[in-house]
Amino acid sequence: MGMKLEAGDYGRIDVQTIAPEHIIHTDDKNSRVDPHTEEDIKKLAESIVANGQIQPCLGRRIKPSNQVEAVAGFGRIKAIEYANKFLCPDKPLKVLIRVMEMSAEEAFLRSLEENLQRKDCSPLDHAHAARKLKDVYNWTDSRIAEYFGKSISYVATMRKVTTLDTEIQEKVKDGSLPITTAALLVEVAEEERKEVIDTATKADGKVDATEVKRTIAKKNEQKNPQADSDSTKRPARSLKEIREYFDLVATDEDINPNVKALAKSILKFISANPITEIAMGKALAKYVKEAPKEVAAGV
Repeated sequence: MGMKLEAGDYGRIDVQTIAPEHIIHTDDKNSRVDPHTEEDIKKLAESIVANGQIQPCLGRRIKPSNQVEAVAGFGRIKAIEYANKFLCPDKPLKVLIRVMEMSAEEAFLRSLEENLQRKDCSPLDHAHAARKLKDVYNWTDSRIAEYFGKSISYVATMRKVTTLDTEIQEKVKDGSLPITTAALLVEVAEEERKEVIDTATKADGKVDATEVKRTIAKKNEQKNPQADSDSTKRPARSLKEIREYFDLVATDEDINPNVKALAKSILKFISANPITEIAMGKALAKYVKEAPKEVAAGV
């Protein structure tokens, strides 16, 4: 996932100690949506006071002001701010920071890459990062897909989720709602989304993806009961729509592995370098043999 970044890619490097108030470190510069809780900052501050700052932060110089802006290590900077205010105000600490020459885009990528390597990013962080790469830095969907190691359809799905209300995004962040399932709620009226989520939420707090899909389908049927009975009102799906559908199925973490395997085979069958009819037939036979009937009924 992502791409390897080396210090030499960015020119001159200076390791400095700077007071935290002299470093620009607003959350909008961070690649994470919800970087650190107050408890996280407090624990990190206590650790830094006891053991020192073990790992330097990363920053860049802003021209022409020559100010230092944080690129990575936002939590460490906030922790040192906290320590200086509450733990050691008489002996304030400074931030150990490596200052590199890099553009705003390079800085965002470096911040994102560090979080990806440390596995500090949630699917929601990926979604907002993908949206920023497209909206701010003009990346194409194919470039974003290659960077994250995902399909173009998955990138479109991620971008949809960033438009949902905060409560739903929080469920994606904490892992109780799969991001591909959350994207389905974009097509649901805003005032109905909570009802759909509540109906599909299990006792353990997890959202049942199959139940979400079933509830949405039921609502659509109630709004347009003639849709399925009158085929003349619904044009045939295009190959692009079919590909996008099976692309989502193949990448949905909540889908049964047998179903995902079948979806991948179908994608290969309709791709530019398709598998043979014999190979497709084998994939279908394997699915029929291995997939439980209840899974097939719930897809």
